[in-house]
Amino acid sequence: MKDDVFKVMVLHKNKIVRKIVKEEIFKILPHTLFITAATNRSFLKKMEWITPDLVLSSVEKNTNYGLEALIYVRKNLAGVPFIYLTDHKQMHSASLSPVFAEGDGTINYSINNQISVTLAAIIPSIKKYKRHKKEEFFELHQQILLARKSLALSTKGYLLPQQEARLHNLMNK
Repeated sequence: MKDDVFKVMVLHKNKIVRKIVKEEIFKILPHTLFITAATNRSFLKKMEWITPDLVLSSVEKNTNYGLEALIYVRKNLAGVPFIYLTDHKQMHSASLSPVFAEGDGTINYSINNQISVTLAAIIPSIKKYKRHKKEEFFELHQQILLARKSLALSTKGYLLPQQEARLHNLMNK
C-alpha cells in the first residue's frame, strides 16, 4: 500500500506475541500503525480512536474476549478482516473450531512465515475495501460541498424556488 498507512489492531494479552506479530508485519508492510490491547475493555476504548484495516485477536479458552472482539468488528466494522492469533495447542482444539470458523482466518504465530503467507493472501481484499471507502468518502465530500454551495447561493437569492425546494428536500432526508 504505497505510502498509505496500514492500521492493524492486535488484541493479545502476551507482549511477546504482540511484538512477534509486529515484527513480521513490518517486514511486509513497513508503513503500519499498530494499536495494541491486552484486554477487551482496552480494545473497545481504542476502537473509539481509530478504525483499523485489520484486526488480529487471540482466543483463550478461559476468556472470551476474542469472540467479543469478533462480534464487535462484525457489527460495527463490516468489511474489516478479523484473524485469530493462535499457538500450536489452540490450532488443534475441537472446542475452538467453531469460533475459528467465524473469523476470516487463523495465524499460528509460532510457525515461521505464517503471518507473511496469511497477510499476502488477505492484503488485496483490504486494498480493494480501502479504495472503495475512499471513493465513498470522496462522493460524500462532493455532495457536502455541493450542498454548501447551494445554501450559499440560496441565501444570496440566486436559486429558483424549485431549486430551493429540492435543496430543502435533500437536507431533510
